[in-house]
Amino acid sequence: MALARKRQREFERQEKAFLKTLGKKVAEYAAERSVSVERLAYEAGVSKGYLYDIVKGNGNPSIIVLQRIAFALEIQPWTLLKT
Repeated sequence: MALARKRQREFERQEKAFLKTLGKKVAEYAAERSVSVERLAYEAGVSKGYLYDIVKGNGNPSIIVLQRIAFALEIQPWTLLKT
């Protein structure tokens, strides 16, 4: 049981790190294109609050939302997933 809990904590740590990195990438690509989070949210068809959560690393977007964000940023979706 202790090993399972330890493994679960490690998965959660990795997930949080991944989501932080994803949010940072979204913010960086938006800044490179001089697109505000508000405008990006509109273009991607998601709420500003949800996109802010993603940018802060607190949101866990679906693959469809990632595709919408990538399309709005004029990049390939996999670009956001590369580490």
